[in-house]
Amino acid sequence: MTNHTIVRNTRAIWGAFIVLFCCSLAPFFYQGLAGAQSTQPATESQQEQPLILYYTLTGKNKIIASELKNLLSCDVEEIKTASVRSGIWGFIVSGYENIFNKDAELQPFTRDLTGANPILICTPLWMQKISSPARTFLKNPALKGKDIYLFVSFNGHWGEDKEEEYKKELAAQGIHIKGIYRMVIGGKTEDDIKKEVIKQLEKKPIIQKTATAL
Repeated sequence: MTNHTIVRNTRAIWGAFIVLFCCSLAPFFYQGLAGAQSTQPATESQQEQPLILYYTLTGKNKIIASELKNLLSCDVEEIKTASVRSGIWGFIVSGYENIFNKDAELQPFTRDLTGANPILICTPLWMQKISSPARTFLKNPALKGKDIYLFVSFNGHWGEDKEEEYKKELAAQGIHIKGIYRMVIGGKTEDDIKKEVIKQLEKKPIIQKTATAL
């Protein structure tokens, strides 16, 4: 056997050894790569996102929710009663529920709230109380541990004592109220209501436009 043949065989053996060695390390390489990928910061889609919910009887809270959506660039869902409340009968049923602290019968709410935080709830005030549909929805167990902001609309006056009383009541249910925004909308046009929303957020910002988290 010539020296040239010996060198060629030796190179072939070493080449085969290197290939086998690299193959044996491949699983560890892929495990490490997977681990590195799993430790990457969560993308914006994986992070919690704000959500706006609203109940409306006259349509004004839909205006508030729509303006909040424009300002905060987040989704909106409507809280709906099981039956349509229109005309004088709708006001009678709503008033009865609020006077006697009765829960409203709501349509099933199918949206998964797991990744939603904070949650902004727009609701009218009836007889110095949160509307029965919104009050009933606030009993949803999925809201526990969430940061809740209430946008409460009314025509007259809602004292700070009532606000604090309601915060304590919800805290006993495990609902964390981060803030309450008073929306006096009596006699105001749609544009006026939108301006009031902007004014409220300027006074007490919830989310900075350039930020991805609170």
